Amino acid sequence: MICNQSLLLKRCAALIAVFILGGCANATFNFTDAARPQDAKPNAEERQLNFFSGFGVHQTIDAAKVCGGADKVASVDVNQSFADAVVATVTLGIYTPLSARVFCK
Repeated sequence: MICNQSLLLKRCAALIAVFILGGCANATFNFTDAARPQDAKPNAEERQLNFFSGFGVHQTIDAAKVCGGADKVASVDVNQSFADAVVATVTLGIYTPLSARVFCK
């Protein structure tokens, strides 16, 4: 009985560590000096469905096409939300969803 409790405790500790160490990620690429307002709505948003943590996969979003020219692109965000991180953790990195957003001037 003690062995089962010890094993359960170790598994719970490992699961808690995964949730604490795993987290959200965000990368923003700004193409203008002006700061984007925090409440700005993206002109385009695309879910990128990656497998094996995106290894060997190159998904692109054409920001210039979305905004009608490269000079009209304000910024591009790539984000892994908490829910995305949980899914990636549960699947051991086999399925790792991300969101890409384009903001125009």
